[in-house]
Amino acid sequence: MDTGNFGGTHQGEGNFPAPAGTRRYRSKSQRPCDLCRARKALCNIPSPGKPCQLCTRLGRQCTFVRNPNKRQKEGQNGAPQPRNSVPGFVDLAVNDDKDIDSSPSVIEDMTEDATAPAEMPLQDQYLDMSTSIDENNRLTGLSPEMNLPHLDSVLADSLWPTGREDSWSMQPVPTSLQGAFPSLSEEDGFRELGIFDTTLNHKEQTPVAGPPQPSSRAHHASSPHVSIDDQADYSAQMIGFSNESDPFFLQHFPYNDVGELKFFRVVYRKPDILSSGIPNESSHSTPVHLLQSHNQTATLAIELTERCLSQNHDRERVQQLVDSTMGVALVRLYFRFVFESLPVLSRSCILQNESAFVETAPVGLLAAIYALALPFISFDEQFCLNNAYTKPSSDTLWQIAYANLQKELHFPKLATLQLCILLINHYPFDPVSVDTPFVWSMACSMLGIAQTLGLNVDPSAWNLPRWEIRLRRRLWWCVFVDHTWRSVTHGRALMISDDDWNVTHLDSSDFEMDLDSDVGRSPEYFFQLCRLTEIARRVVRQFYSLRAVSQPQSLERLIEQAREPRQQLLEWMNGLPQSLQMHMDGHAEDDYEGEDEDDSVQAQGSLHVAFFTVQILVLRTLLRPIVERRDQPTYAQSSTPSIEAILQACRGFMQTVIKFMRRLDGRHQSAFWPSYARHCLCYPGLFTYMLCLQPVQPRMAAHDQKLLGTWRRALQTRAQTWTLLRLAATKLDALFWKRIDPASKQQDIDQPTSAN
Repeated sequence: MDTGNFGGTHQGEGNFPAPAGTRRYRSKSQRPCDLCRARKALCNIPSPGKPCQLCTRLGRQCTFVRNPNKRQKEGQNGAPQPRNSVPGFVDLAVNDDKDIDSSPSVIEDMTEDATAPAEMPLQDQYLDMSTSIDENNRLTGLSPEMNLPHLDSVLADSLWPTGREDSWSMQPVPTSLQGAFPSLSEEDGFRELGIFDTTLNHKEQTPVAGPPQPSSRAHHASSPHVSIDDQADYSAQMIGFSNESDPFFLQHFPYNDVGELKFFRVVYRKPDILSSGIPNESSHSTPVHLLQSHNQTATLAIELTERCLSQNHDRERVQQLVDSTMGVALVRLYFRFVFESLPVLSRSCILQNESAFVETAPVGLLAAIYALALPFISFDEQFCLNNAYTKPSSDTLWQIAYANLQKELHFPKLATLQLCILLINHYPFDPVSVDTPFVWSMACSMLGIAQTLGLNVDPSAWNLPRWEIRLRRRLWWCVFVDHTWRSVTHGRALMISDDDWNVTHLDSSDFEMDLDSDVGRSPEYFFQLCRLTEIARRVVRQFYSLRAVSQPQSLERLIEQAREPRQQLLEWMNGLPQSLQMHMDGHAEDDYEGEDEDDSVQAQGSLHVAFFTVQILVLRTLLRPIVERRDQPTYAQSSTPSIEAILQACRGFMQTVIKFMRRLDGRHQSAFWPSYARHCLCYPGLFTYMLCLQPVQPRMAAHDQKLLGTWRRALQTRAQTWTLLRLAATKLDALFWKRIDPASKQQDIDQPTSAN
């Protein structure tokens, strides 16, 4: 590519070569053409009257009509003041004085016309990259006297100012980009970019035209605590520490007094800023930021989802099934019977105006609350008779709830998580069918929503209303409990890591209300359930992970490892308050003495079933090597004191479970039972069957089989009236129907024998 000739002639000047290292003389009357002046390129005119080589190559008219721009004024130190230069590469090269001829004539020519005229067309002001960089990475169209460096050296000098590529000096590099970035600590910089909106400075300005603003933001100036969830048309998500927006970087944003910074359709929220605008020192080491996005950002995804779902008006459908009066009654029944096990709602927000909640609550959440409370409608004085024949369809309510969950997943809020927790506690339509993989997928989605909303971070020090802090803490523990028990009953790996959450244990302050109300019961049930779930989680990680079952361990080592969880279970049982205990001795009729109507329904039954399940998990670990079949001599071929102690502990445990089942009466059966309890009730029967397989004590085989038969009859006589037991009874019946019960000697188990 022709870039000019150092020794060439220019408009009639003599054919005398210029001295080495100097610029040849150029008369003021022989100034460069307009294009070469704008590009600070060598104007090489081969002969008078012809265009220069650059204009010829670009097919442009070679003109001399523009006047030179005024030279740049010098600063106080005598150096030219920096200009804003658009091309950038040129200025980078100009500032690199080691690669440029710094003679006065060169500097004069380079600064004679520093910027392109404003009226020049845009395509003339910028070189096409295809013609501005040749195969040697040199800028073309520039004067050879400039002796511009290679691009790689320019970039290297920018990254490593000392000239060594292994130098990591953090000294500022003088480039044309210097000073182009705004300060993140000042709002003026964001205004210059046109992305900072001061509408969230609620002291001075009113909302401007744009996307709808959250309804409660106008009250920030008068409210010391600003809710995250109570923002109309906005959903919040946690910004993780590995996100492209580093939370340590986001700390330097110019948040207002309530910890918000609004962009176009998103709001950055720093919840640990106090109402005075000062960061909370108790959480300074862990930066927490949330991104509140307007629902319009997911409009297309929502429309695509709605095309696959029913187009009916769900709120009208719910109102046709349950009117507002019955809705208020069902909400009260939820707090009376379900809240003890699933404290996912805020009583402070709902009970102050139940009718308003029924009218304005998300329709999916409302349908799920109604569906869970419907079984207790007979306890309502007004509707116990009206619904004896015309009870609303719970199946339709669950259908509406599920459809709305799919719509809300694109912009989740706390109500979305509440709906998900209630949905996962929905019993299947067929009481004898096992849970489909959908239930585990729902449990993982529930955990994902909770992490998206930042519930895994303790909000105790956040600038939020007290009711929202209490609700967020309770919701996380509800997720922790439900996800863990789904992991246990489905045999799946736990998705909750100890490194990813720091919410402290719940206490009585997390169940306080901002109003006087007698609705609700003691939170002791949920406290004890959380403690028991933590023990179950440790047992599953220690004995039932893929790594644990893949590594063979001796019985002695398993016994040693089982000591700690068994001791924890014993302490848990001894620490139960009197209201949650179930005495296995005496007569069941004695429990009715002194009971009033409010205490007629007792919910501690599901708590004890969960306790028995964890005990079975520990005992089953010890029973495995005993019943295991191997060719070589093992524990299954010789009895030891340890083996006898384990087998005796298993038999004594099953006798306790049978007594427990016999004492479950209508008071316990009428209570709310979490849906995972249906699978927990299957554990005792299959565990007893496993006990019958032990070959160490043949003399005890008949006793073990009697235990299995006793448990089976206890299930059969109660499953007719209590559908929760039907899955456990069916699983055990299937073993006998297939003739693989321990007492059977039938070898062919492929086909059942038909009755004659």
